[in-house]
Amino acid sequence: MHSFTLLCVILRPLLVNSFLIENPVSTSTAPPQIRHGIIVSESIIPSIIKTPALKEVYPKIIAWKKQYGNPNIPLGNCGGNYCKTLRRLHIQKKLTEDEISMLNGLGFQFNDLEDVYFEADFNYMLLRLKRYEEQYKNKYQVPKKFPNDPELGAWVTGLRRLGPEKVCDDHVEKLNDIEFTWVSSRKCGSKFMNQYRALKGRVEEEGLEIVLDDNSVQKWIKIQRMSRLRDALSDTRFHYMVELLGENWMKSNEQR
Repeated sequence: MHSFTLLCVILRPLLVNSFLIENPVSTSTAPPQIRHGIIVSESIIPSIIKTPALKEVYPKIIAWKKQYGNPNIPLGNCGGNYCKTLRRLHIQKKLTEDEISMLNGLGFQFNDLEDVYFEADFNYMLLRLKRYEEQYKNKYQVPKKFPNDPELGAWVTGLRRLGPEKVCDDHVEKLNDIEFTWVSSRKCGSKFMNQYRALKGRVEEEGLEIVLDDNSVQKWIKIQRMSRLRDALSDTRFHYMVELLGENWMKSNEQR
């Protein structure tokens, strides 16, 4: 009997290890991680995702959307810097079409061109602009979708949309020193900026109260208000609206 007990003691660890190898213990019941107030779950990475930065931030984007209703993680939160990187990669044409389509489907907000100016390093972009002019000699008429340097095209377009009145004074001085042309020879622009400039011109000429009586103007403002509520109107454009219509522009006439 003593010998049998000793044999069991010796064989028991071997039997247990054998069982565990064939029947591994699941760890799926582990509690979710919480980082900076966000519940971060272990999301399955879709096979269409190839870009390392997107692979890294995808679970955080999904968690943020589940928790807050949108995938646009602000800076200062876990994943915020990666979201900023994704916007830059998008401008640089370094995300695949499948990745862009997936992010659009989630409601991810890519940069408006005006935002590129505020995020890019000015002196480095200015150097690239000078090199462009040395090669093409066309008075800095960089195409918005310049294939050789998409970010430069976006940056220059953003500069022109902002205009010298919204660009830092020292940056304006440096641009003027190289005789930068603030108006594109193509004279094109985004639908929002064209409509915004037309509205601004009417306000300056007719006055805000008169312009706001126009039903078509109210309809356009409502569209921008709804875009902001869906997190689809950038901060830059939001501030344009505040500058033109005042702090309460997000409120309807009935709410004022």
